[in-house]
Amino acid sequence: SETKEQLSVIYTTAGYTPHAIAVSNEVDEEMALALRAAISQLNEDPKAQESFALLNIDGLQLAQDQDWQDVVQLGISR
Repeated sequence: SETKEQLSVIYTTAGYTPHAIAVSNEVDEEMALALRAAISQLNEDPKAQESFALLNIDGLQLAQDQDWQDVVQLGISR
């Protein structure tokens, strides 16, 4: 668009993990495992894949606490 053509990048930040979803430590291990399994199944579902495409994401990825340090460093609290 014409407006976009008039813009220029003045600063580029370091990348960070978008759309972080976490399971509280208060959730018991059985439930956490069930949620992980559901996420894996969701990624295989054709309708979910259509939704991911609309959101311009590849799907949901399982991660460990240490994978989210970039999000923690943003300093966002609940």
